[in-house]
Amino acid sequence: MRVRRAQLLHTVQVSLGYDTALPSNYEPHFKFAADGNALESGKDCQAIQLYYYTNKPYWIYNEDDGLYYRYEFNQKQVDGGSGKQLTAKNIIIENVDWWTYEGSQYLGYLLSYNTGTGKYITNGKMIDIVWSKDGDTDVTHYYDVNTGEEIQLNIGTTWIQACQKEYTDETQYYANKSDFSKAK
Repeated sequence: MRVRRAQLLHTVQVSLGYDTALPSNYEPHFKFAADGNALESGKDCQAIQLYYYTNKPYWIYNEDDGLYYRYEFNQKQVDGGSGKQLTAKNIIIENVDWWTYEGSQYLGYLLSYNTGTGKYITNGKMIDIVWSKDGDTDVTHYYDVNTGEEIQLNIGTTWIQACQKEYTDETQYYANKSDFSKAK
């Protein structure tokens, strides 16, 4: 089914005159692990409670399908279009500098021309990372703190969460779901 859908999409793109070839200088945004990334050196991480006080978002890992499921307001967070619960294979937490726009309550995040710390979470595991982005249109790079190597993601949906640096310690990571349930 997936191959058939890809063929149909390609046919439509060609018939509409879309360019289907990548430019020679194309740099992909992410690097992917060909055989998967088990994060063997990582810490166990089956639940994440983000620090946001209003919607109280959290993620729960499902060992059966290897995905994290997102919740907020103590219920499943669903996609408005599909009605399906939001899931991610990879979660990247970026701790960032931020400000409040003058005369408003809107936040701005300094994601370009910056570097910071964070976490990479996948397959029930987590590692510390450093991220950097040199400019507005440049690729963000993520590096394993322990090895200095650029991380390789697992194939699947990736959720990138910008978090205010001052609240880094308030995001909680749980090795197992029962510890998270007790903390709620």
